[in-house]
Amino acid sequence: MRMITNVVQFDGLIFSKMDGNISTASNIDASIYKVVEKVNRNGGNLKKFTSHAFRHGYATDAANAGLPIQQLMYILGWSDTRQATRYYHDIEDQMMSAMNNVIEARPAINS
Repeated sequence: MRMITNVVQFDGLIFSKMDGNISTASNIDASIYKVVEKVNRNGGNLKKFTSHAFRHGYATDAANAGLPIQQLMYILGWSDTRQATRYYHDIEDQMMSAMNNVIEARPAINS
């Protein structure tokens, strides 16, 4: 792993097996399911989820934190803006609300 202008770039997979081999999404999901089942057996109430939830959660948090869309696309390896824009819909609502607040606070013209 090396730092590139405040962005961590991995030279390999984030998830790999103890022996260094590739861990498939289905293997990771199976491990997640085992943890969820154990938590639920001990009184928890978790729903099953896949490893993609981590990626989705990161994208949502990064968008809400104001990470520019081009940087999010680079970090997550997206080449199409349609993939990234789905995480920016809440921000658009927030921006519209803020713009309306500015308009409402502005003195009336010709008064």
